[in-house]
Amino acid sequence: MLPLAPKQLVHRKALLKPHNKHTRTQTLSNGHTVAAKVARARHVQCTARSSLSPSQWKSSVQKNSIDLSGIDNLDNDDNDPEDVPEDDSDSEEEEILRKKHLSDQDYTDLDPVTRRKRLHFENIMDGLSHTGKVDKGNRTLMAYHRGARYIPRGIGPFVNPMQAIQLELRAYQHVENSDDNDDNMDDNDLPEELSANQRQELEYAYKATLDIIPGLKVDIDLFEEDPSAVHILANYLDAHLRSAHSDDVASLKVRVINYIPRLDGYPILNSDDPKWECGFVSITTGRQLCPQILLQEFDEDPVSFCRRVRDGETRILSDDYPLFLYDQAEYDPDELDAGLLKGPLLVACFKSLFTGPRTAKNTGSGKQRGPGPLPLAQIYRLSQVSPRNLAYVAVLVHFMLNGQEKWLSVDSNFNSEDFFNAIVKLFEDIGWAEMTLAWWNKKIYGTPTNNNQDPFASGASMSTAASRLAAQRAVHAQAQT
Repeated sequence: MLPLAPKQLVHRKALLKPHNKHTRTQTLSNGHTVAAKVARARHVQCTARSSLSPSQWKSSVQKNSIDLSGIDNLDNDDNDPEDVPEDDSDSEEEEILRKKHLSDQDYTDLDPVTRRKRLHFENIMDGLSHTGKVDKGNRTLMAYHRGARYIPRGIGPFVNPMQAIQLELRAYQHVENSDDNDDNMDDNDLPEELSANQRQELEYAYKATLDIIPGLKVDIDLFEEDPSAVHILANYLDAHLRSAHSDDVASLKVRVINYIPRLDGYPILNSDDPKWECGFVSITTGRQLCPQILLQEFDEDPVSFCRRVRDGETRILSDDYPLFLYDQAEYDPDELDAGLLKGPLLVACFKSLFTGPRTAKNTGSGKQRGPGPLPLAQIYRLSQVSPRNLAYVAVLVHFMLNGQEKWLSVDSNFNSEDFFNAIVKLFEDIGWAEMTLAWWNKKIYGTPTNNNQDPFASGASMSTAASRLAAQRAVHAQAQT
């Protein structure tokens, strides 16, 4: 079982602590759970949603959560992350009663603890059912919102919340005990066959999501009793992680071209050039995408190399580490991890997102606040770089450089999800991982201290840079024994 992402990566206070501290679903006097009773109270509201088959629901999520440009982006909020309302459980309960035109008499059959739990769950479901503007005064929903937006940045941009939640709930036989299980949670939500790596990644995504959203570890007990609520939760997480990813793409889109190191003989591109002119149509972006191990071949005839890639004569695979990942001054063909993940373009893009565009070309570390949205490090109070932070930015940079007009995980022979996994896999070498993360922490935050280890297993082709590096590391390890 993989370790969770280190808790220090996301400052708990920045994500807002929920007021509810009860850990188990209470049982009412008539034998039904709080969640089940809430589900019946919401029946009219949820009829249209719950009448969908899992496959129809999944399709609707994919169609409706791609374009989220109208969502109020809390990452663009200039307020300090700690500038949040004081925790007032009684006021929250009174507000829920007012909105629902209910009174205390509607809850006379509930003890105080169960009453609070029921109101808390209704508050959550009301908020999760609406993926539009988020009520900044609601501490609980703010925690869900900010945590969901950190998922692509801290866990991965390819997380499937529905699959991750369903797999884990089924594994612990929670959902099977629900009367509505057959109608709401059938096996169509999961692929027929999951590889060991896919299962491992889904398990990681589930546990890491609980770790970065304060209170969800407590609230998950409520969702376990109501399969339709699981769908709503997964829909909400999916919508906001996609929104965050889209915002990061938009942020880098106008800047990444300006961060490309300039070389004699290579055209200077403009940020408003059509994207289809990037990739291996342009020798400028083509060189950045060229596998480092093929750079000499590229430099001999850049135009011919790019043509061969476009024609499919030269295949570039997901674990062929591109040039933009490397510091050219440190690269050594006999030590393929020398200079890896230290490329100036990667560093500039990482700084642009995490510490602000003004820091992108600075040689120093630290945050510089200018106009515009808060950088991610400030929003989430980050003080260390994680392997998945780096892999996420690398995937974004690759997309910015290629010729795809829209975000797709596959570009010819190159699979972005496999690319992400290949980068995370690099950190299985503890010695290299410690040195690399110490370098990044000093570069970004001014401190080399690092305690992050986030390994992930992924296969590699025998002809790629990844396989060559694995062989080199094996030789070194054998020599030391």
